[in-house]
Amino acid sequence: IGTNATSTTTGSIITPGGIGVAADVYVGGQVTTPNRIAFRVYGANTTNNLSTTQNGNGTLNYNNWALDYQQGGSALNQTTGIFTAPVAGLYQICVNGRNSGYVGGISQMNCVKTTAIGNTATIMTMLEFAANSSMNHAGVSTVAKLAINDTLQLKIGSGQVTFDTNDSWSVTY
Repeated sequence: IGTNATSTTTGSIITPGGIGVAADVYVGGQVTTPNRIAFRVYGANTTNNLSTTQNGNGTLNYNNWALDYQQGGSALNQTTGIFTAPVAGLYQICVNGRNSGYVGGISQMNCVKTTAIGNTATIMTMLEFAANSSMNHAGVSTVAKLAINDTLQLKIGSGQVTFDTNDSWSVTY
């Protein structure tokens, strides 16, 4: 192949050392990968004064959001509000929420990771407002290492939080 020519290979490529690449590879430096796992939801429907009893256990679901997009499969179960990691790796988590003005104590909206092995729950992000706070919208993010079948869910941890059309939850592989 000349310096200005390109060649295309589609499918899996095994490189020395046994690393596989599942993508379209174009000689010349360009690699096209399939859609990465990602979703984004934003507040809709019942969004004001969400509490720890929302949908039974504080987990937000399709009752509280509208789906903006979901690609790379259907890892987010909108009915249960649970995202299940289909592949192991690093996932970017972003959460935006709004203070409801709850006066009875702190208010928290948490993204909770539950491990597939051992069923251990860990708070990955915590958006927290002081009691009777005048703060409005805020956001948090992190990168989480997930194993296959680990789960994430957006939950109200304490108090009350609002999740309106200006708020969102997203996860990207």
